[in-house]
Amino acid sequence: TQGSLLQHRAQLELENPPVVFISQGAKRPPTRCVGGSGQEVRRPVSALSEGLPHNLHLLTLKIPGWKYHSDHTVHIEHLDDDEPVSPGPDLGRVLIRLFHMYEKDEHPELSQPVTMDLKKLMSPLGEVMNVEERSLTGVWAVKDMKRWDWMTQDMDDDGDASSADEDVKETMENDYTVTLQPKDIRTYFVTFAPNDHVTNSFNC
Repeated sequence: TQGSLLQHRAQLELENPPVVFISQGAKRPPTRCVGGSGQEVRRPVSALSEGLPHNLHLLTLKIPGWKYHSDHTVHIEHLDDDEPVSPGPDLGRVLIRLFHMYEKDEHPELSQPVTMDLKKLMSPLGEVMNVEERSLTGVWAVKDMKRWDWMTQDMDDDGDASSADEDVKETMENDYTVTLQPKDIRTYFVTFAPNDHVTNSFNC
């Protein structure tokens, strides 16, 4: 049990070593300006409101480099328009990808499903207005996806081969709460209020 815990943490530290940047300037941690009336108040800044549970890993947190319509079908329909979609990034939306590091039954506690409130988790970046689960690449909305229809050798009661054709299950429990099962990798678009550009959270 303890070995399993150390294994996953050590693997992350080996694959993601700290990156040190050296520059001239004030010797203080990354900060942002808050307050008004010309008075600067500085405090450490973080993109997350709290640390993730020990069995979750933040694989991706980025602003997608394209202005992509959330409905992939609509995006495809407009590819040949005379006025193409602007390639500029949408600064009011981030892509977040979470990974549950443990196998089922690998650890009595850390192999359990994990439920997260993304609105609370992402609050340092602004007021969260919408969370949408996407495919692993971020291209498709999960609610519009269907699994491929594979013929299998599973037999039904009549001895005939059966196949499965079902909707891909979403992990969203409500507008902002998500649940990850063991070994899940899940991708979400998090959209913020119109005046809350993500980059504002790190600028003075």
